[in-house]
Parts: sequence; C-alpha cells; structure tokens
Amino acid sequence: MNEDDAAGVGRRVADARKLAGWTQTELARRAAVSVSLVRAVEQGRAPASPAFVSACSRGLNVSIADLFELPYPKITREEHRVHAAIPAIRRELAAYRVEPEESVRPRPLRELSAAVAHASQLRHEVSLGQLGMEVPGLLEELRAATYSLSGHSRERAFGLLAECYYAASQLAYNLGYTQCH
Repeated sequence: MNEDDAAGVGRRVADARKLAGWTQTELARRAAVSVSLVRAVEQGRAPASPAFVSACSRGLNVSIADLFELPYPKITREEHRVHAAIPAIRRELAAYRVEPEESVRPRPLRELSAAVAHASQLRHEVSLGQLGMEVPGLLEELRAATYSLSGHSRERAFGLLAECYYAASQLAYNLGYTQCH
C-alpha cells in the first residue's frame, strides 16, 4: 500500500465513523484499538495496518473493501445505507444450503409471491435503497419456505427464490459489486 492509499484509508475510516454518528472514542471501543491510534490513522500520521483496517471494518460493520473504497465510494448516509445490504445478501447467498433457524417463519406463498413481484418492480425502477431494505429478509424467508413446503408449493418457492436471487444480483451489480460471493 502506498502513502496515498494509507492516507485514503484513514480518511475513509473517519468518514465511515462519522456516517455511523460515532466519536473516535466510540470507534476505538468497538474496534478494540486505542483512541490515539484511531486519531493518528485518521489524520494520516500513522499507517493503517492490516490489523487496524480489519478491526475497524468489524467495529464499523463494513467490509475491508469499503475502507479501501471498493467498488464505489459512499458519500451520503443514503449511499451508506444502500451498501449496508451487501453483507446480509452475501450471508444469505452463502447459506443457500443451510437449514433456516426455527424462528424464521415465512409468509404464505401468495404473500411471498407478491413481495418478489414488488422486489422485481423495484429492480426495474432501479430503486436501490428500497430494494436493499427488502431483499435480504425476503431471501431468508424464501429459503425457509423451500424447507417448510413440499410438492408444487416447494417448486414455486424455489422459483421465487431464483427470481429474488436475480434481484439481489442486480442490486449488487448496480452498486459496483461485480463479485457478491
């Protein structure tokens, strides 16, 4: 990492911290690092070590790629909120063969179908904020439905899940995440 990259990471840590509404002290507590280190890195007086970047990424609940401004920078709270859907989508994609928690109770298939149609409409409208809020939970519900239903209903749930995966894929792609796995 060159000097400009290191200074940029410190600036992005500061930006993410401010977007979260936190002080340097709060970030230091959540990331389990010293306040003086947070201050020094944010001000560009100390390099952002891999351990520091990793700790801040966990503390801020953002990916390391976010702190390196990959794929796209997030400037406003809305952009930050939209991008926050990506980790939840990644978790659902990784859990596709994992039986859902018993606490996940999917809505009836008719309601899930309407929700997927709405997500598809949001995808066509490129309404990324709303799509980002709906898709992660919908994926989880649909995965649960594929485990709880049988016969034709189960096949329908798998079809809806595939359609929802497509909406998630388009959301990720439109946000600049070309590899959301």
